[in-house]
Amino acid sequence: MTVPISDTVQFSVHVVIPAHNEAELIGRCLASVRDAAAHFRDRTGVVATVTVVADSCTDATLEIAHKYGADALVIHARCVGQARDVGVRHVLAVSAPSDASHVWIAMTDADSTVSRHWLETQLRSAASGSGLWIGSVHPDPSRVSPSALGEWWSRHQPPSQQLDRLPDPLRVHGANLGFTAATFLATGGFPHIAEHEDVEFVRAALDSGCTWTVGGPTVRTSGRTQGRAPGGFAGYIRMLVAELEGA
Repeated sequence: MTVPISDTVQFSVHVVIPAHNEAELIGRCLASVRDAAAHFRDRTGVVATVTVVADSCTDATLEIAHKYGADALVIHARCVGQARDVGVRHVLAVSAPSDASHVWIAMTDADSTVSRHWLETQLRSAASGSGLWIGSVHPDPSRVSPSALGEWWSRHQPPSQQLDRLPDPLRVHGANLGFTAATFLATGGFPHIAEHEDVEFVRAALDSGCTWTVGGPTVRTSGRTQGRAPGGFAGYIRMLVAELEGA
């Protein structure tokens, strides 16, 4: 559904979530997205769709997605890059937008939870002309030790406000990412790779000259050390824990 977020700009809004055997955590993710979408609708009048891409799932991920009213796709790629790409292309095919710059895709991961202001903040940025949202994440405090959590925050303080220049180093997380369909099409989509597809996508988006925003609400993601991708966020937490144990 396309409705005004301002007097002059209209957006259709879609959330895409890749998932591989996430029955344990995806319900919590979808509940948080549902709450963010409800808050967003109440604040702006915009109704967001939610699409889960169930990739090579052998557990109840698909059933839980249906329980929460999400549109669910089934693929057998075992590749998070392809799952992200398929999800976005499905949304664009179904919505058939006449103006790709007025379609916003918000992306998170099935092991993550978003704040109630997550969608609203992204779309306020989009309405101001941003074509790419690069957000921060933090590990779930219940899944990591206090020492690992403290070390994480010492290395990853999120910006206190939206930045006017890209930070160095630039940290990219598919669990907190947003972009217009125009940005997506300019990049050619997500590369079909098993990890760091989010980083490669953002690099391509920035190379295309799109406007961007860094900042906003962080997303809580699983602090597990064995993730669905070979490295990724779980790999970083595993490395952090190993450093602390070896200190």
